Amino acid sequence: MDAALELLPLLVAVVSGVIAWRAQVAAAQARTQVDLWLREEQRRHDLAQRAARYHEPLVRAAYDLQSRLYNLLCRNLLGAHYDGGDERSRRYVVDNTVYLLAQYCAWTEIARREVRFIDLGADEPTRALTALQDEIVSTLQDDRHGPLLRLFAGEQRALGESLVVGSAGSSDCIGYGAFLQRLREGAVDPLVLTLRDDVEVMARSPAAARERMVELQHRLIDLLALLDPRCVRFPAAKRTKVDAPAPAPHGR
Repeated sequence: MDAALELLPLLVAVVSGVIAWRAQVAAAQARTQVDLWLREEQRRHDLAQRAARYHEPLVRAAYDLQSRLYNLLCRNLLGAHYDGGDERSRRYVVDNTVYLLAQYCAWTEIARREVRFIDLGADEPTRALTALQDEIVSTLQDDRHGPLLRLFAGEQRALGESLVVGSAGSSDCIGYGAFLQRLREGAVDPLVLTLRDDVEVMARSPAAARERMVELQHRLIDLLALLDPRCVRFPAAKRTKVDAPAPAPHGR
């Protein structure tokens, strides 16, 4: 009995040591988990910040292009400005239409290059975005719609690249003014000149590229629905698909 009593302090010390050691291990593991969580949260935050940098201009570019297509298809924009306007009007409707298409390609390329994908917060929306972008690429290169406004996948990227300025991490798309300056200087991608010719043909034959434009406009509206589902940036009334009832006036 006396021996047991003598060993009791030692046993208490051992048990206390084990408990303290386990507490230290648990604390270290908890700190590791917290550090991992913080690093993951920082990664998500950084990705969200980078994605936001390119999300807004891509949405705007998609809206501007679909709006122009709507007005070409439903409001005879080419006929009104090309046939019924002066030289300034004709040049504007042709050059600005080409710019809006090139601008969309540019922001698509920038997003691909800088962000790789735009994180919508879940795997399913991200897959839906990728699928829609692929459909738009296919619509532009589909030879079933004839040669007008046809751009192969590589040409779409090349057209976009031609408008991209800046370095990695700070890429941007040139504005319309800079685009016009390049036209005046003859410093544009040959694809731009081809597209200008296509738009002028469309002005003389409005139905020539209708199928491609309708399909492209529909896919861009679908893209807006995915990227701006609550119509915060652009109201639903200005996102009408061609041939839908009660069309509303668009901005461009």
